[in-house]
Amino acid sequence: MDDRFWIYQNSPKLLYRQNYLQEVKSFINFVLSNPNNISADEIICSYVKCKNKKFHYKNIMMMHLLKK
Repeated sequence: MDDRFWIYQNSPKLLYRQNYLQEVKSFINFVLSNPNNISADEIICSYVKCKNKKFHYKNIMMMHLLKK
């Protein structure tokens, strides 16, 4: 996940863009591929307020990235 251009190109206000949704799903799959990011059934959330320190379920993290 070296290329993060999609984050800035498609703002969360434009949630209807299928590309943004697909990229968020790809990002979450990338996070899940690293065991250091997982604790039980939760993953480290990269939402700005969670600061990569809080663990959430996959669906919570996805909502953070889509809505905020």
